[in-house]
Amino acid sequence: MAKPSPEELPGTSRNQRIFVGGQYDFMPTLRQIATFIETAPSPGESLFPVIPYDYEIKVEETMDRAVEILDRCAYAIFDLSDLGAQLIEMQEAKQKHTSIKTLLVYPVRETGAEPERGRRTIQSFGLPHFGYTTFDELRDIVLDFLAEVSREATAIPGRA
Repeated sequence: MAKPSPEELPGTSRNQRIFVGGQYDFMPTLRQIATFIETAPSPGESLFPVIPYDYEIKVEETMDRAVEILDRCAYAIFDLSDLGAQLIEMQEAKQKHTSIKTLLVYPVRETGAEPERGRRTIQSFGLPHFGYTTFDELRDIVLDFLAEVSREATAIPGRA
């Protein structure tokens, strides 16, 4: 089955799209985040996860096209199971902090802990970040983020 073009993102507006970024070697985690987004209760418009890997992108265009896709989303969730190219995407989201609301998540051994590897990098972005020890905890973090997104969208005229 052919992948769709990056020009064919789901939803009718960027406010419906949530970019899901992370190391593709951890695709099961990215897919789980996407499932949480797809099944989350939404009082307004439906929300759609967008994983750049799911679109027809030439290998040599991967980073540029991923950043273009990110710019067409109002929200982003980055999984930091391993630090990689998503750092560039996170920097892009941070620079557009007012227009791309972002959440960072990462696996930890104990609830409330931060990973040793990459801790300073994560903190330096100044973005909300939470560790999870189970997919149930990850689901709760993602659903809290989505609930906040919904509250903000309904509070901002023309954004709902």
